[in-house]
Amino acid sequence: MQETDLIVQSMGGLSYGGVFILALMSNIIIPIPEELVLLGMGYLTSLGIFKYYLVSIIFILGMLTSDYILYSLAKRGSKLTKKLQEKLEKKGILKNKEYLEKHINKIIFFSRFLVYLRFIGPVVSGTLGIDRKKFIKYDLLALVIYVNIFLGLGNYFHRQISFVTAGVARFKNYLLIVLAVVLSILLLRYIQKNFLKWITMFGEYIPTIIPGLEKKEEDKN
Repeated sequence: MQETDLIVQSMGGLSYGGVFILALMSNIIIPIPEELVLLGMGYLTSLGIFKYYLVSIIFILGMLTSDYILYSLAKRGSKLTKKLQEKLEKKGILKNKEYLEKHINKIIFFSRFLVYLRFIGPVVSGTLGIDRKKFIKYDLLALVIYVNIFLGLGNYFHRQISFVTAGVARFKNYLLIVLAVVLSILLLRYIQKNFLKWITMFGEYIPTIIPGLEKKEEDKN
């Protein structure tokens, strides 16, 4: 397949140091969604070119670093993040600071999964002057889940592709894969479109099984 050949040629020759730089840049510089980069790297781990656990750790640390840089720039009022702040202000995101501070844990965590809107967590946290340790804690928690979801999908789909090309799979394998990809894209777009509205309307009632995402009493002091 041309797509998989392109992935191998463009990223397969990287060292682990190169993978870290790729992870660092994929959030703020490389003009393609992080999800595609992670899927490609997951594919390469299934080929044995990279070790899965090392790639997972490197991407988590690289993306955490880029998120922290964005958070720090916003906290210092950097011109580089001013446009992002203005974009949020136009949407009315930064008007109710008391509300944002109350739900900042959920905003940091859930915004990390939004295509093209994941800057919300770092920028809002930096603008409000949220404690550094709190930001790192919830961003890291989200990244551990996020990175392994897409690396795992890339690894899994390679195995399915190998299964099909070996002549063992049937047409339904193709259909299920295509259906899963289409549904995932539609779901991500729907969540992206409605995320800000949901946070505004239902922030008080968003259920979560993630310990600590609820507002704690000590956070209010």
